[in-house]
Amino acid sequence: MATASDDRAAPDVLKSLARHLNCLNDDNKSARKRALEAVKRDTIEQRLSSGALQELFAGLLKTLLKCLSDPAETCRDSTIQIITGFIRSVPKPEDSLPYLMPALAQRLGGKEILEPAEELRLALVEMLSLLVEVCGRQLAPYLDDMIKILQRTITDPFPEVKKESCKCTISFAQCVPDHFHLQAESLLKPLLQTISHQHSQVRVCATQATGAAIRYSAGKNVDDVLSHLAQRLFDDSPRVRKAVTVVVGDWLLHLPDRYSYFHKLIPLLLSSLSDEIPEIRSLAEDLWKQIGSQWEKENEDDLKDKMDFLLPAPALYTSGGERPGLGCRELVVRNLSKLLPAVGRDIGDWLVQTRVKTAQLLRVLLLHAEDHCTQHLQSLLTVLYHTCVDPEPDVRTQALYLDQLLVCVDAVLCVCQVDCDVISLQLLKVLVSVQSLASQQQQHNKAEESVRSLSEAQGLSGACELYRQHMADLLQWLSDSHHTWTSYSIQKTQLEIIAMQSGPVVGEFLPTLLPLLKSCVEPSRDPEMRLHIFTMLSKLLLDASNTLDSQGGFGEYMEMVLQDLLLPNLVWRSGRSAAAVRTAALSCLLAVLHGAAFPAERIVSVEETLSTQLISALEEDSKLARLLACRSLHSLLKLTTQQLSTDSLNKIYPELLKRVDDSSEDVRLEALKSLSTWFSSLGKNYDTHSCRPHLEFLFQQLLLYMDDPDTKVQDSVLGKTMDTFA
Repeated sequence: MATASDDRAAPDVLKSLARHLNCLNDDNKSARKRALEAVKRDTIEQRLSSGALQELFAGLLKTLLKCLSDPAETCRDSTIQIITGFIRSVPKPEDSLPYLMPALAQRLGGKEILEPAEELRLALVEMLSLLVEVCGRQLAPYLDDMIKILQRTITDPFPEVKKESCKCTISFAQCVPDHFHLQAESLLKPLLQTISHQHSQVRVCATQATGAAIRYSAGKNVDDVLSHLAQRLFDDSPRVRKAVTVVVGDWLLHLPDRYSYFHKLIPLLLSSLSDEIPEIRSLAEDLWKQIGSQWEKENEDDLKDKMDFLLPAPALYTSGGERPGLGCRELVVRNLSKLLPAVGRDIGDWLVQTRVKTAQLLRVLLLHAEDHCTQHLQSLLTVLYHTCVDPEPDVRTQALYLDQLLVCVDAVLCVCQVDCDVISLQLLKVLVSVQSLASQQQQHNKAEESVRSLSEAQGLSGACELYRQHMADLLQWLSDSHHTWTSYSIQKTQLEIIAMQSGPVVGEFLPTLLPLLKSCVEPSRDPEMRLHIFTMLSKLLLDASNTLDSQGGFGEYMEMVLQDLLLPNLVWRSGRSAAAVRTAALSCLLAVLHGAAFPAERIVSVEETLSTQLISALEEDSKLARLLACRSLHSLLKLTTQQLSTDSLNKIYPELLKRVDDSSEDVRLEALKSLSTWFSSLGKNYDTHSCRPHLEFLFQQLLLYMDDPDTKVQDSVLGKTMDTFA
């Protein structure tokens, strides 16, 4: 209770400060500074009663607020210290709000922030946080001013102001939840701009503030922030990932409309169960248990039978930890149909870390869903196939599963022996799939050994006979789905295993195989998949007599191979992937021409289109592509000796001459070899008299290379000139 002396103290102090208050209008900065120091010394630094301080604060506030606009930074700093000191000391700081809040809003919340000094902006925001702490619900009428200020300060250039503003947002939302929700969404845009800031601690604070803004909002903007929070799960800073985990867990426990967002929020929290930091994993586990337990209690009537007759864990259950509670399992089971499509999309993401995170999430989902997975088996197997052929080891590791699968096949062969012919096709499909998925050479070798054991069990002479027995079914098995293949499809690798291991048998099934290959390498298909198919085809063509041409009938399909498989993929298209595909197609074309599997007259029938594409390939950026194009022209000229038209020959040599100036020595020498073969291709139909200008130009250009700094080029030109005149 205030005493008489207390009542007299405030007026006396105000009277003694009158001269100093007058000095606050002085033009001299030092005079104003001294006046503020006197005010500070005689008020908040004195041992005055709270009542006296309250009266002094009321009497000085308007004057002090004017000083917040003082042109001198030191004066503004002193003013902020004095006002903050009063707020900490007076019993009823809320009495200052009608004057203080508009002043802060003007100073911090305008389109242009009036306070230029970042340290003073921080001090003003800290003052605002103090007001939230000491005034609490009394700030509700000033919602507009608070939101206006926070919208600006959350995006302040000074990181410390950002952090303090985010903390202030959280406190304010908790103090006035009944009013905050009216304008909570207006803070989301600045928060989401700040959530990816370069400073990790700023990202932590922005994540936490975003959590509070959604938690105490009308709940209509969850979708707007989910993608931003998901990105933060990949953050390099464990503190940021921990903040995301806490925020999502809090939403799943307390968000009023959380049931509507279970299928979107659950994957975010479950992803943290696989975090590399034990503390985050433990935090996520604790939150998930709370969520499952709470949901279980809220739905007790619905779960009564399952709770009374709780089934044990599956016999093969292996999570490496405690089995999730009933509530947790049910939450996953009831949302699995909504979760799997998103998992299917993300497992094919171009970012490795996204694919790894998704694969980890998939494992957690499967451990929760247990036998309920069977109703989603088709989509699950598709996702798992994609995962198993992922080029990133961390994504596809399933080595233990493949080992056990091989053990199962061997057990079946051991028990069934000769009777296994009934399931021979199915077992071969399994072994082909294991080889396609194997990430370790040991597994691949073991699967090949099992293929030989399967053939021996049926009395067959070897793997080739086994493939001959099932080749039609195997190719039909792949053809059924070929239109859906992508670079992630296991089927393209299965096709390679079948084609390479069947040896000469593949040449017996060209009518089925080649249309399948044609579909897979159409220019509209996935470039990486086409690259894989061409690489496989190149291997087959290099040993054509023992593979594709084992029956001597490959030549009959020359037009199809050239016009439908190879030439469409030699057409120039932009991009690195397209360039790689053209190089692979050139490799296949060279193998075709070099192997001489096709009769010369059939090559001549498509020579015009073929030479046009090869001439275009001579201009490729890739050295390898240019080299392959030169070699292919060399083989083309050699195959069609003296059968090409004059126009075709005269179209080829100028392009080869250009390559003699190539930056690559290998390409230069290959171009000279091709020119030598060009001379040999001049048959009786080539009129040397009418074509004299062409020949003279060619010799003139070649003679220039007699002075080439590369002795290999000199020797090559000399040899070709001598051979020609001879």
